[in-house]
Amino acid sequence: MDLDTFFTKLYCFFDDWCKREMTDPMKRHAGPALQMSDSEVLTVAIAGQWRAGAPWRSERGVVRFMLQKGRSWFPRMHKRSQFNRRVRHLWAAFVCLQQELAQLLSSSAAYEVVDCAPAPHCSLGQAISHDRHWLFGKKGRGGNHGGWYYGEQLLLCASENGVVTGWMLGLANIDDRWLMEAFVSSRRGCKCLTEPELPKRRQIVETVSARLTDYFELQRVNAHSELGMLTRIAAKMAAYNIAILFNRMVDDEMAR
Repeated sequence: MDLDTFFTKLYCFFDDWCKREMTDPMKRHAGPALQMSDSEVLTVAIAGQWRAGAPWRSERGVVRFMLQKGRSWFPRMHKRSQFNRRVRHLWAAFVCLQQELAQLLSSSAAYEVVDCAPAPHCSLGQAISHDRHWLFGKKGRGGNHGGWYYGEQLLLCASENGVVTGWMLGLANIDDRWLMEAFVSSRRGCKCLTEPELPKRRQIVETVSARLTDYFELQRVNAHSELGMLTRIAAKMAAYNIAILFNRMVDDEMAR
């Protein structure tokens, strides 16, 4: 899919979704007119989560790309600091979007599986060189190699078909069983699922975690605040589910 088609599909999706679902949550007090619409901000923010097949390698990179080469798509593109403020303001929209897509894409799933993945804030050297780092994190170990890192851990919940259905952030040194208990207890009224065989459960959630790492750089969030950390994780979860939605749409078009 070329960039022009990608941005057109993404913007149309967000524009329709915001008008349908987010009219009340996005209401603002009286003030100057916005330079970019919420739909445009969400489009660029979600696009910036891609790290493979895109001409940028970071959220800073996507803003720079839009300012230099993307004026035909977003003629009123913000500069980086203003754009980041707008994205953080819309953090709840990413959560709502991820949840809605999860219901749409995994409504027929027979079960869900969970796993924990590292969400580092910085290197251990950077953490040691500061008495108090600028993010509230802890030293822990985990991931495929079981190494030490400084930051938080992400409890990731996925359906049998690889859709992200839920997530929770916790400090890196928290026992993942406690994190799991907090996650499950927050889902009051959730029906029990029939447990499949253990190897298959592990395989799908590890695949989801690997894709989030490879294509969306889950383990290189590099946020500068707690709200920024939450916003970027939420954006990555929403972007991942949007990628699944778009892939299914392409498959349906090719099957016709």
